[in-house]
Amino acid sequence: MKHSEDIGPTTTPIFLPTTAPSTLQADKPHVSQQRGPRFPVKIIDLYLFNHVVQATLRGLGWFAGLLVAVAVITAARKLVDNSLTLGSMAVFIAYQIPRILLFTLPMSILYGTVQAFTDLSSRGEVTATFGGGMSLRRMLVAPLTWGAMLMLVAFILQERLMPFCERQKEVAVVRSVANSKVQEHFRFEDPPSNRGPLKRLIQAESFDPKTGTLIQPRIQEHDEDQHVSKEVYAERAVWNLKTGQWDFYAGEVIYHNRTRTEVQAKSDDKNDFIWAATFKHLSYKAPDPHQLGSATMNMRQHLEHGDFEMASIAELMGYRELVRHEMQDSKDIAGVKSKNELIQGITFGIHDKIATPFICIALVLIGVPLGIRPQRSVGSGVAMGLSLIVLLFYYVGYILTQTWGGSGDANPMLMAYLSPVATALVGCGLVWKKDRC
Repeated sequence: MKHSEDIGPTTTPIFLPTTAPSTLQADKPHVSQQRGPRFPVKIIDLYLFNHVVQATLRGLGWFAGLLVAVAVITAARKLVDNSLTLGSMAVFIAYQIPRILLFTLPMSILYGTVQAFTDLSSRGEVTATFGGGMSLRRMLVAPLTWGAMLMLVAFILQERLMPFCERQKEVAVVRSVANSKVQEHFRFEDPPSNRGPLKRLIQAESFDPKTGTLIQPRIQEHDEDQHVSKEVYAERAVWNLKTGQWDFYAGEVIYHNRTRTEVQAKSDDKNDFIWAATFKHLSYKAPDPHQLGSATMNMRQHLEHGDFEMASIAELMGYRELVRHEMQDSKDIAGVKSKNELIQGITFGIHDKIATPFICIALVLIGVPLGIRPQRSVGSGVAMGLSLIVLLFYYVGYILTQTWGGSGDANPMLMAYLSPVATALVGCGLVWKKDRC
């Protein structure tokens, strides 16, 4: 009794559990509440994903903005040279947006991964993540997911939007030139510089597409060695609808003879390999007014020149089958050889459209290990510098494989997959080396 009185009436006895903490019975949630998401995503994955996405979008804005500025300058030059309207200039720029986005996606994802992991390294968060037991290969899940998403975007751009926009851009330019005002300091290369060696250069002080008139035209014809073989000068030239030729008035024709045996020179001087003749009227066959300045090509001509972005994969496969049937029916050895090269080039274009989007994933494998650096050695310009170096090597290799593969002289599948596969192998090597450190 004394013992209980010493405790006092205000003291509450404490009862400790007799079982171990692991056997404590808590209120269990319903079975449906115990189920987590079907594909559980950890907080660190969302954290890394957000950082990579934000950095990639910043890079996309910078790189795309730079290329849009170049497109604006090019459009402004066309506006001045061809007297186009501001509306035509806006259409010309708008149709180039898919090409710009497709070109900047690889450099943006590379910059985004390098920049994101450089920032995380500078704050010591990568070291803390490693200390928590997460390996580098596990950290790649979030950026690789983002790279796969951009890969799908790139495939849609080049398969759906680019063929449509490239065709519409060509049509819009031709239509604008045909309806434009008088063009000063006119110049036309036949064929254009990106479509083969120059055969003819047409220049004039002014050109009126509506009336089909050239003021003070000057024409230079080039031989196979790119030497000037013939020149035509006149006061004016008018397109003749009946004959389908140009009528030159009050001019002169100058012939350049590389050797004396090509024509009979009128002079006894051994060095006199040039002779000229004046005329009052001369009919001359050249592209019509609608073709001058911006000549369009049909799909067959585009494919022969390696413009595979003008067609989708299904269209390329259809054209390849058509050329194969033509090759089987052809009896000319030279024709069979040229058609076989065209088939090889189209095959390269098909596989190139499949392989190119995978570069988004390959560059992630390079960007993540490059971005993880010792905390004290991280600088503000590291991300941009590393990105530019890697992109330089990638685009040099890409241009070389495009040239060899598009010409039909090399194995089309090897040329199509060489660049992304080589980039991915380099990235895997960097990941393996960084993961062992």
